[in-house]
Amino acid sequence: MSETKPVPVIGLDNLIPPYETYKFFADGDEKRLRVDDARHGFNRKAGGAASPFDREAKDFRMVNAWWLADASTLVYDDPPRVRDEFLAAGFTRVEFTGSALENRLGKDDTQCFVASNDDLAVVAFRGTESGLRPTERAAGRPDFTHIFNDIVTDARFKLVLFDDADASKGRVHEGFKRALDDVWDELSSHLRELNDGRRAFWITGHSLGAALAVLAAAKCDSLPDFDMHGLYTYGNPLTGDKDFVSHLGGVLAKHGMGYFRFVNNRDIVTVVPPESFGFRHAGTLKFINSDGEIGDGVGPLKSVVNFAGGVLRRSFDVFGTINSLVARLIPEQLKDHVPTLYATHIWNAHLK
Repeated sequence: MSETKPVPVIGLDNLIPPYETYKFFADGDEKRLRVDDARHGFNRKAGGAASPFDREAKDFRMVNAWWLADASTLVYDDPPRVRDEFLAAGFTRVEFTGSALENRLGKDDTQCFVASNDDLAVVAFRGTESGLRPTERAAGRPDFTHIFNDIVTDARFKLVLFDDADASKGRVHEGFKRALDDVWDELSSHLRELNDGRRAFWITGHSLGAALAVLAAAKCDSLPDFDMHGLYTYGNPLTGDKDFVSHLGGVLAKHGMGYFRFVNNRDIVTVVPPESFGFRHAGTLKFINSDGEIGDGVGPLKSVVNFAGGVLRRSFDVFGTINSLVARLIPEQLKDHVPTLYATHIWNAHLK
């Protein structure tokens, strides 16, 4: 029988990915789950009740949310482990797309993994890689400024056209757009190869990876006869303006699919860049409260957004850089951003 998972206590040893001890694609009792036949879902390798991934669903499924949360967490790891874990879960092919771009904060990698078998493909974007400095770990007194700055990729938050040829599609975060554009030719070529009329495609990511997943879903609309089934994101920063949100809504409607955006309690990344800069969220909100319960809509998030928005407006100077003192004062909000918390809460909600 499936068991709930204990919610991890977040400290310096498990705040920042990768997560070496986390059991990916595992039931609460740590039995591995795997793909036997994607048309009939994901099934456990040995004994007990299955927790199938619903390949055909285009509306919300909690079990799908959990599988994709695990995938979004896994892709923070080194490519060999990512490949091994996806293959152990029953995928038959794993392709890595990655390159580097330069921005004013330094060099960041844009990386994406596509795990597929004959019937299913999961496109999972890696989020920001930000580790605590060795001296911070040794002293037990971390400075979160560099982590927070890395999360937003480009602290200027400039809005640029999503499609240079069609302004009606709105504007998006320049840093996120550049990050996706850097790998789009290679990634889209692979997706065209896989798009043989049999596979259902699912797109996911956490943090920066969530923002890239949103932009990729909008760009995938240009691929011929692309069978896009679902978009699930975790800890997603605001990505575009209201016109882009409207455009994305049209893409989702065209494919008859939903976009489900998870926010864990006080996750600070989900309220940047501030709406006062012209940004808006898209998708159906799935809010995880402090008790791990998951509900639709704003609910208790409203007060968090209002508070965080006010703090952030006072925290950014005229150049768009984060005030380092404020960044040091938000470790609890950063803890709620940890992807293993998302995956654990969603698994437990699935069992309920």
